[in-house]
Amino acid sequence: MVRDFFNSISGVSEMKISLYTIEFLDNNNRVYPSYDPLPQFCNVSTLKVTFSVSNLDRMMPTLLESFPKLKSLVLKLDYDPSRKRAVHVRFSSVPPCLLSSPEFVKIKCFIGGHVHMEVARYFLENSQVLKKLVLDFKCSVFEQGFYMLRDLLALPRRSSSCEILLC
Repeated sequence: MVRDFFNSISGVSEMKISLYTIEFLDNNNRVYPSYDPLPQFCNVSTLKVTFSVSNLDRMMPTLLESFPKLKSLVLKLDYDPSRKRAVHVRFSSVPPCLLSSPEFVKIKCFIGGHVHMEVARYFLENSQVLKKLVLDFKCSVFEQGFYMLRDLLALPRRSSSCEILLC
């Protein structure tokens, strides 16, 4: 049923995926590891998605594999306030599409913590054609922006023409 739904919308050019959809897909992947509900969305050039920090390192590479011609990615990271322990993210895979296609990535509500910095690093170090990385700061951390920007500018980049913008 889920596969049929995704197949029916596989021709769209823009897509928005909610946190609840990501959590549903993550739960399905854990219960049925051989079940792959996502087809290739070859026409999607713009994707907006919200990830939970708790499944980010599993789900982001998995999801990106389904968007081979993605040009623009807007992502938001959702924190579960009931979690008491710090979350550490380490991406173990880089989908081929990340190497060749996204030109624009925006990270909404960027607060500069470990997880946000790791996501920014993931795109800077792995995307060969990235032209802009936009970090949409929360007002409360804007004062720390200088130090975060300094750290981000020090990261190695695959794309020599990539700009980092703060807003």
